[in-house]
Amino acid sequence: MSSCSPTDSVAKADTQDTCDCGTGQARSDIACPVCRTLGMTVGHITPENTLRRQVRDRLLPDATYHFCDTPSCDVVYYNDRDSSVFGTQDLVHKVTVKDDAPDTRLCYCFKVLKQQALDDLARTGTTHVFQTIQAKMKPGQSCFCEKVNPRGDTCTKDIQDWLAQQDVASGDSAPAQESESTCCGPVPAAATGCCGGDTVQDAPKTGCC
Repeated sequence: MSSCSPTDSVAKADTQDTCDCGTGQARSDIACPVCRTLGMTVGHITPENTLRRQVRDRLLPDATYHFCDTPSCDVVYYNDRDSSVFGTQDLVHKVTVKDDAPDTRLCYCFKVLKQQALDDLARTGTTHVFQTIQAKMKPGQSCFCEKVNPRGDTCTKDIQDWLAQQDVASGDSAPAQESESTCCGPVPAAATGCCGGDTVQDAPKTGCC
């Protein structure tokens, strides 16, 4: 089972993400019907869990869904069957790449907000987002990104991109690691889940992102 560090994730961003906390996304060959850019293919499990209950019955069971990651586009999910879309207003949580509000999550698993990083920046001139995520993790706990992150994959690249927009790099973006690394930092060698658990099933029932 493969894993990735924050710097690995950024390096692979132009092709596909391979961290175990997500689904191993590939760039879609179908464009968003609104902004006309290619999105990322997501598993059906992602919109099934990230959409508001009131709109989930609009999901097409046999369709393949795609995540539109264009920041200025209101579309979040579109599909390969028809022109129907789900917008930002249809999601349970604000989308990291599409919403600048301080209460937007950077990490959905451990509910780390943009405001927390902004507070760090105001106090110290840098931020330790990944250290904050690690501090919130319990021993043996793993992420469940494909269920709770609208992107359906690790939040690492979105965090790095957002920090770049703030013109700052995370103070802990590339920690020294003696054990196996994951999207959220080092974990014991025996742990193989994205953030320390053996499998994503070890994550809390409520989802960790």
